[in-house]
Amino acid sequence: MSSNFFNGTIQSSFLQRAWNLSKLNLSNNTFTGSLPQSLINCTNLVELTLRFNFFEGNITALNFSGLQQLTTLDMGFNDFIGNFPISLHSCKSLRAIRISKNRLEGQIPHEVSQLQHLSFFSVSYNNLTNITAAINTLMHCKFLSVVAIAGNFLYEAIPTDDKIAHSDGFKNVRLLDLTDCQLTGPLPMWLSNLKKLEMLDLGLNRLVVQFPVGFQPFQGSSSWTCLITSSLYYFLSRYYPGIFLENNRLSGNIPIEIGRLKLLRALVLNGNNFSGNIPDQISELTNLETLYLSDNQLSGEIPASLVSLNFLSEFEVANNNLYGPIPAGTQLQSFGAAAYEGNPGLCGAPLPNKCSHTNTVESNVDKDNQDHEKPGHDRIPWFPITVVLGFITGFWGVCGSLVLNRNWRNAYFRFLENLGDWLYVTLAVSWARLRIKLQ
Repeated sequence: MSSNFFNGTIQSSFLQRAWNLSKLNLSNNTFTGSLPQSLINCTNLVELTLRFNFFEGNITALNFSGLQQLTTLDMGFNDFIGNFPISLHSCKSLRAIRISKNRLEGQIPHEVSQLQHLSFFSVSYNNLTNITAAINTLMHCKFLSVVAIAGNFLYEAIPTDDKIAHSDGFKNVRLLDLTDCQLTGPLPMWLSNLKKLEMLDLGLNRLVVQFPVGFQPFQGSSSWTCLITSSLYYFLSRYYPGIFLENNRLSGNIPIEIGRLKLLRALVLNGNNFSGNIPDQISELTNLETLYLSDNQLSGEIPASLVSLNFLSEFEVANNNLYGPIPAGTQLQSFGAAAYEGNPGLCGAPLPNKCSHTNTVESNVDKDNQDHEKPGHDRIPWFPITVVLGFITGFWGVCGSLVLNRNWRNAYFRFLENLGDWLYVTLAVSWARLRIKLQ
């Protein structure tokens, strides 16, 4: 019954005799009103999908304890109020819960930790509080792979205590979404313990200070296939391995260890206070598609090594202190001028200000100086030297033997004469056969 033009309220009689109903999908309609109490009589219900409607009422009034076979509950994008329903802890088979985009209040109850089969949990954009209790509760769900709790816990401090840092919770989490919570405090070290993490979104918060030393998530698989099989997860197809830390207050240098995150496809660090140069190690992220570094305090030149990012489709470094020419003849010049504006020292296409000879010479001198400073860097042009030596050796190895050895020279010319005779005879016979066929 999904994706039709059904409207109105759900009458209690509609579900009164639906004891054997296993799947109920009313999503993408315009139903209104509260859910009937007869819903709890559907004890064989396995999947309940109500997203994208206008259902309302106090969700706490529903007693889910009788739905022992329920594996999927999707009530997202409605207008439910009340607290998170504690009775859900009785549904031991639950694997997926989504109640995002409603008006729930209070805390995530500790009883949720009893849902040991839970792998998907999304309550984003409600009015929930106490992020520390929420993280501690959800870390007990050992099979969780998706934790989407964005738009809650407004202006709270992100938990950084040792209890969480040394916990083995979230060991299977692949997506963690805490965006738009206005969280304060430093970037917590326990995030680096999430070895299977593929997508981290902490954008639109107020996190401060630098990347913690040893911060290296994203060491797991890059496949989201198993999360997109159910209609509940359809929206996850837009997610991919990435770090989203935009619009925070992070400072210091972008760590060179970023180059170890080989699966990364998005690096979004715009709107912070990062300084120093753009690290060359970013060029080692060969799967990178999105790179946003604008609105920081970065300096130096745009590394020419970034041209190796063949999949790069979104790129911004505007409003920094960068200088020098934009690497020419590369895909970096295919982005619009807006991607580079706000850097008075930058020049070259697509910017209107052309690079002067002085800027280019200074840029090359700076590069040469950097090359000389690199340990073990060799300025001798070994490649052309090797080519010339190889040619000389090959030429005299063949021709020298013909000049010095008379028997070899006679044999070589006889071979050429025989080869010419053979070619002549072959062509003559072929031409004669062709003329006979044409006659």
